[in-house]
Amino acid sequence: MKPYRPTHRALLYVATITLLASSLVACQSSGIGFNDETIPPEKRIRLQPSGTFQGEADTGELVVAYTYQLTEGPDRELHIQGGVQRVRFKSSIVNVYIGLLDDTGLVIQKKVLVASNQTRGSLIKRPRTFDTTLPIPKEATFIAFRSYTRRAQSNEGK
Repeated sequence: MKPYRPTHRALLYVATITLLASSLVACQSSGIGFNDETIPPEKRIRLQPSGTFQGEADTGELVVAYTYQLTEGPDRELHIQGGVQRVRFKSSIVNVYIGLLDDTGLVIQKKVLVASNQTRGSLIKRPRTFDTTLPIPKEATFIAFRSYTRRAQSNEGK
């Protein structure tokens, strides 16, 4: 096997460092949503057993509009759809998380609903909407939303 040329080796190093940095950022941001904590009663949304329910949740940084249906039975599932309605400030990154809570408000499971990068010039424009079905543990009686946003960089004065 031939040794790598110096230019190929440099490209390999850059690609490896970029991949490693991206992985570290992804791991770090995945814990921002919920940290195995108890959610205050005013932020909890009680799961209703039959029918379609909708509402809005204010995370402090943004407002999420949602509609959900809970399927009861041995394989409980939550079908939830919606999206980001309003963001308090212009953001380059918008992430929305859902937490499944027990009767005491303790987060027992969490999931990313929206992971959006809206920077100018980005080749990938991810939507700020969601439509997913989640398996629900039998002890889950509430849901709650959290968010992470990063303010967009201003280009004024440059």
